[in-house]
Amino acid sequence: MSKDHTEDKLVQETTINYFRETLEWETAYAHNTEILGKDGSFGREDEKAVILTRYLSQALETLKYDHLFVSLPVESYSDFEVEERSQFVFNHIYQQYAGAEDNVYAAVSC
Repeated sequence: MSKDHTEDKLVQETTINYFRETLEWETAYAHNTEILGKDGSFGREDEKAVILTRYLSQALETLKYDHLFVSLPVESYSDFEVEERSQFVFNHIYQQYAGAEDNVYAAVSC
């Protein structure tokens, strides 16, 4: 097979370019170069990890401060309560992801 007709070239690179150029997403290509671990390339402990918890945590922080506080009476919540509830939301999203073993949504049919 020609090097121009590999899965990497035809599927992965094309998809990454679409995400970056059309959707204006920040992308990273780390095939065979990713460093695993909490302080690695994406913070994944192993290649089976689908959720990039480092980025999910950052996105939830942004959501919390940029959107949630706009409509809630912030003065009625202590910093501790905000962090506690934010951690609860993060844990819920992480644990209930479709690939998680303990998924409350698994019983719901589409």
